Amino acid sequence: MAENTQIDAYRGTRAIKQHQREMLALVRENFPEFDGRGLDIGCAEGAFMHLLADCFPKAQLTGIDLSAELIALARERWTGGAARFVVADALEFEPEEPYDVVTGAGILSIFEDPFPPLDRWLSWLSATGRLYLFGRFNSAPIDTIIQFRNHYTNGQWEGGLTAFSVETVGQYLAERGWQHSLTKFNLTVKLPRHPDPIRTYTLDLADGGTLVVNGTNVIAEHFFLKVWKD
Repeated sequence: MAENTQIDAYRGTRAIKQHQREMLALVRENFPEFDGRGLDIGCAEGAFMHLLADCFPKAQLTGIDLSAELIALARERWTGGAARFVVADALEFEPEEPYDVVTGAGILSIFEDPFPPLDRWLSWLSATGRLYLFGRFNSAPIDTIIQFRNHYTNGQWEGGLTAFSVETVGQYLAERGWQHSLTKFNLTVKLPRHPDPIRTYTLDLADGGTLVVNGTNVIAEHFFLKVWKD
């Protein structure tokens, strides 16, 4: 798994994002008093783990990220209870015990094949555990693999904007006996353009809606994916 070098947004102090609050609400629907083991894949500087810790102070939380710089920031900024932050590849990490809740935002879009990471992350769940992912998916039955080179950061060719179709992911999970839901995310705030063109912004539509885009000129649809066993 190649490291995502587009991490400038995580170095500063950021407000909690809409999708993070909605992800937390999804977890609370199934685990209103969660005190089990939770894992955040691609935890970056630990912003979502702070939300989890505030809501579930008895939870045993672990965050993993491939970036040693971001893990160092997460450890430095952590003000919650007991938590672990580990520099680890999302496919090679070996949990000591199964997790009851596994979360991740934007992480599936780093891969050009969704099946190995999904299989891997689902293998980390306890018998009653659930996987919650947020990210780019395509409502049309088309899978896209996107690579970009960001000259603003003098970057090299890399991924992170891939979008697998709802149909592809849903069929794969159903064939392996997993229950799932894919729920469309609707951004309710407007985002201005940023000097770094890889950063997301919104375009206004004539009907009052918005399109979510970035400097790749690719429209982004975002969904929440929840996976569990009966």
